[in-house]
Amino acid sequence: MKILIVHNCYINRGGEESAVEADIAILKKNGHEVDVYYRENVEIVKSSLLGKINHLLQLSWSRQTYQDIKSKISTFKPDLVHCHNIFYLVTPAVYDACREMNVPVVQSLHNYRLFIPSGLLFPNTPVVAGDPQKTLWKSIGQRSFKNSHLLTFLLVGMLSKHWKQKTWQTKVNAFIALTQFAKQQFVEMSLPAEKVFVKPNAISHKDDCKVQPMGNYYAYIGRISEEKGIKVLIEAWKNDYPLLRVIGDGPLLDEIRMLIKKNDLKNVELCRHLPKEQLEPVLACARCVIVPSICYENFPMIIAEAFAYGVPVLASRLGSHLEIISEGKTGWLFDVDDIGSVRKKLEQVFNDEGQLERMRQTVYKEYESKYSDKSSYKNLIGIYAKVMNA
Repeated sequence: MKILIVHNCYINRGGEESAVEADIAILKKNGHEVDVYYRENVEIVKSSLLGKINHLLQLSWSRQTYQDIKSKISTFKPDLVHCHNIFYLVTPAVYDACREMNVPVVQSLHNYRLFIPSGLLFPNTPVVAGDPQKTLWKSIGQRSFKNSHLLTFLLVGMLSKHWKQKTWQTKVNAFIALTQFAKQQFVEMSLPAEKVFVKPNAISHKDDCKVQPMGNYYAYIGRISEEKGIKVLIEAWKNDYPLLRVIGDGPLLDEIRMLIKKNDLKNVELCRHLPKEQLEPVLACARCVIVPSICYENFPMIIAEAFAYGVPVLASRLGSHLEIISEGKTGWLFDVDDIGSVRKKLEQVFNDEGQLERMRQTVYKEYESKYSDKSSYKNLIGIYAKVMNA
């Protein structure tokens, strides 16, 4: 099978890029021909004022993307086009190009941007079930996109227009949600249930991906931002706790650095960035990875990556985490944004660290059965086959 992968890269690399790369590697490993079409949001940042205005005018539908995709299809002749992120340069124009060239489209749903401009869904986000347009317009007052009324208004207008035109319902052959929880949210927002399939994130298998000897530290690896819940983790950490290694970058970096200093946490090590070859050993030897998100994560890549090394995960009791983590078997859950609950669960883990060692083989087996390249390929190619045979 020949597959064209389409992805609009973010300015700052994140989990979506890792997920895209994993799918490409898995498909190639199984003998499929893969070509890619990437656009980079950094194009907007680097463009002149006139260029920025032009990008703004094409926010809803990009002529460049439309022409590029038609050209790609003409030369590569894919059996199927698989889109990941399409904002803000790819745009739904990709769907029209595929329709004109009679090529089916699969769209992965990595976040909730189809009905939340920021892409982030919180427990207190005002949502109108069955009415994505009303949900979108409610977000303007909250400045949910980049803390700007204007930018939120523009994005809401674009998304609302496509919901009104039934773009998502009629121009996409299948959607891939990362969890049953995420599927439920999209179906409640009017995506056809029969078109939404579930395939968790996976990581492409590496020969050295195996259970490693356990180190003497716990780890937070990810974006340093409000929705990730990093503040409550640092507030909960005590001076007599084991070492916590925090690895990541983001808008709260300086605030977290000051909080560590204010609380005199000499047992918290903050590292802004580690190259991949240095990061993987840190992850593999962690006693436990902590995921304290306060928003509904679709499927954090760090969980699949931790499981691939047999590392248990301690996470907030929220949304998809309840599907992914089996309490006491592959990790533990604590109440969202609750310092007391975080401490209680941490101390439970600290007091029985032998359990961490015992769990590692169970966690690795969970990775092999659900998130390995073999499992992911079987799931993905099954979705492709259903689309091709529809």
